[in-house]
Amino acid sequence: MAIPVYGLTWHFYQSSALRELLITPMSPFMQFEQLSWGENGDLLEFHEEWLRRTPIIFFQMPPPESILNHPDARITWIPMWDQAREYDLEWWRRLPKSMRVVSFSKEISRRARSVGLDTLDLRYSIYPVDSEQTDWGKPRTLFYWNRTGMVGEDFLYNICETLDVEILLFRHRIDPRIPSRCDYGLPKKLGKTVVKELTFAPYGADAHREYLKYLNQANIFIAPRLSEGVGLSFIEALARGCAVFAYDAPTMNEYITHKSNGYLLQKRYIFGFNTGQKKIIKWLRRLGKFFFNNNPYPVTEWQNWAEIKKLELTALGNKARQEQLEGYAAWKDVLPNYARFILDWK
Repeated sequence: MAIPVYGLTWHFYQSSALRELLITPMSPFMQFEQLSWGENGDLLEFHEEWLRRTPIIFFQMPPPESILNHPDARITWIPMWDQAREYDLEWWRRLPKSMRVVSFSKEISRRARSVGLDTLDLRYSIYPVDSEQTDWGKPRTLFYWNRTGMVGEDFLYNICETLDVEILLFRHRIDPRIPSRCDYGLPKKLGKTVVKELTFAPYGADAHREYLKYLNQANIFIAPRLSEGVGLSFIEALARGCAVFAYDAPTMNEYITHKSNGYLLQKRYIFGFNTGQKKIIKWLRRLGKFFFNNNPYPVTEWQNWAEIKKLELTALGNKARQEQLEGYAAWKDVLPNYARFILDWK
């Protein structure tokens, strides 16, 4: 019998996460019946007999309580950190101890294990040989898709100037539910940097191929979100050997070691002050933000540009690609255990 796997409609028509993290790697071990949630959070199709006959998988969204508490349920939940981070420990404690968790984030593993859930740690990697390698012999080219309004024009101007970027590949199409004030266009030039605006469609297989075509032109990449479920976009950039800049939060900081295989950005950087002075400045900034809320971008232009200027970008990219090669070998080795975790119930 095919194993029912529930995902959001988003995962079947727009995001590749469900396919990359579950369907494709597990296809040699099992067959799936892919099912989606209704608009009101109900299961569009569910048969009571499944609870006795087969394991059931829920991807990203946790199972409904009616199924969680069924005595015959053999449930595996595959949460994504960008959504699961919203649940506090009290919520996690209410989950039945019979449920299993497949974790692609250290933060998810920490919470699941702290409440006694059987947890499998996984780390996804892309095979770099299947990806076009970054060309550091061509002009420095930076790729940024403004999906969430993470950085603004001032940040982009500063990073392009600091890294001597000749071409900025810029896509401004924000994700659903992101405030429209975070969307913005750019002039044709930022200082000496030529801005090339990208117009590919945001979702679907054809759109992803178009996206990769532009990514292959870049050698510097800014991960576009403050939090990721896994982060396929920045992992694709790491596998190609791009110098990746990402916000210092899961899951980016679980794949990127600061100044080794990438660079982790802060929301803001305070230059050369002691701890007491930093606290005063932080308080003053909060006060200023309360009265003058004129910067909607969480990662500001206040970064350690002197440190960024000294980075050996080629070395960052080469290290990133090598680590993805090593990580892919480990990912392939763990797949049989991944399958057993889902299938084998005593």
